[in-house]
Amino acid sequence: MGICMKILNIKNCLLVVACITAPIAPVMAQEIVVAASDISIYEEGDASVNLGNRVWSWSAADDSSIPKQFKTHFKTYCEVKPVDGGKEFLVAASEGGFAIVDRETKKARKWGICGQELFTIEKISDDVIAFSGRDHKSRSGCVFIVDLKNREKTAGRFVFDKPRGLYWDEEKSYLWVLDAGALNGCKFKRESDGTFSLNRAKIISLVDRDTGLGCDLRPLPKYTNGVLTASMKGAVRLFDLKKMYWCKNSTTIPVDHVNSYDTNVDGKAFFVRFPKDASGSDVLEKRQWGRRFIPFKKIKGAAVRRARWVQ
Repeated sequence: MGICMKILNIKNCLLVVACITAPIAPVMAQEIVVAASDISIYEEGDASVNLGNRVWSWSAADDSSIPKQFKTHFKTYCEVKPVDGGKEFLVAASEGGFAIVDRETKKARKWGICGQELFTIEKISDDVIAFSGRDHKSRSGCVFIVDLKNREKTAGRFVFDKPRGLYWDEEKSYLWVLDAGALNGCKFKRESDGTFSLNRAKIISLVDRDTGLGCDLRPLPKYTNGVLTASMKGAVRLFDLKKMYWCKNSTTIPVDHVNSYDTNVDGKAFFVRFPKDASGSDVLEKRQWGRRFIPFKKIKGAAVRRARWVQ
């Protein structure tokens, strides 16, 4: 099946976002970007239970760069990933909308509609974007890759089972796909006719690691060779991309239905999302590696799907 898309480009803006900390200045609070009813950035808050102030937000409904007739494809935000140090955000919605959002202008620098149900998004280059999702007709899991400059000729569709996590390994030109029961290292190539190929070069089993259904795939800051996999059963594993083996350092979250996982710049604290608590609201939690959970303040009325450190 092809991909039906509409792309709008606005003039590129030069973004300058600097954080300069002198030796005598206080340390700047870290930020968390959350995909819920909109895309919002919160300050980390204190070390106990409070999520800090909301300092930024974006919604397609409020973005004049996205025409009214396409806004219905941006209702349920399922993914957000900071890129370029948090100057921009990759955003995906379950209804098939995606965007590269400029933090300074609060505008979609590029956006489009993929005619599928989306799970996550990954940037291969400025114009080449990968998505994972479900084909509306066959209901099969797929990875979709498109060149935004020439989308009609380059759109690629590659069948998987339940691809929930994507990570681009530029050194190997691998797109790592976290599927049901396996971490797949897929060799990405642009063919002579301009189309894309995606061939599974490595298939790393997750079944014997007791991880269950994979749900998220994230890089570990300051450990450039590693990615962290998370599962709905609560297992978090570190995989060395260079040596191709599972590292001993791992953890198990003693609660099912984990959906989102991310580490901060010191590599110790991370977020997870539980679908429901006793009150029926979605919650975020923070934990130091190997220590107890620190629950954050609930985001009222929000179905939290992803939480990422802005870094």
